[in-house]
Amino acid sequence: MKTLDAINYYGSNGALTAALGLSSGAISQWAEYPPDNRQLQIERITLGALKAEPGALDRVLGMDKIEAKA
Repeated sequence: MKTLDAINYYGSNGALTAALGLSSGAISQWAEYPPDNRQLQIERITLGALKAEPGALDRVLGMDKIEAKA
């Protein structure tokens, strides 16, 4: 998901920060895509209405590094 998708889903930057329990400026520091851990959180709290990018969970768990070594 893109940051703008999450903001649009909640209707405003402020509503998204409230839903995630973040400070008001936190989301403005995100680039085009939220960090993987936030994407997973957003997917969960939207009950799957917004989907995390493929591989987000693997990157959060460090599985991408294990697979690269194999």
